Amino acid sequence: MEQIQLNEADDNRALTVAPGQQLVLRLPENPTTGYRWEPPAGVGVVADEYRPSEGTAMGGGGERVFTLATLATTGDLRFKLTRSWGGGAPERTFTLRLMQSG
Repeated sequence: MEQIQLNEADDNRALTVAPGQQLVLRLPENPTTGYRWEPPAGVGVVADEYRPSEGTAMGGGGERVFTLATLATTGDLRFKLTRSWGGGAPERTFTLRLMQSG
């Protein structure tokens, strides 16, 4: 099944997906600041990796790449850019609105 490629420009996008279809989400991140993207609880995360930007010096930014299995997910998926020790409101959020096809 084809993967759907997404990035920060797709924030608040509504998608119709088939069960088992994979979403690949790329979000800018710089873990040296302490901030990391967190997926919502209960989402089928197949892969989660950080990729530094090419040509960036040590400590420079990159992107967090999530591969998600849609399963029978319907509704909003809200990712949060937060510090694990912060406890307050997230620095940023990213939301996808999923609807099942068929």
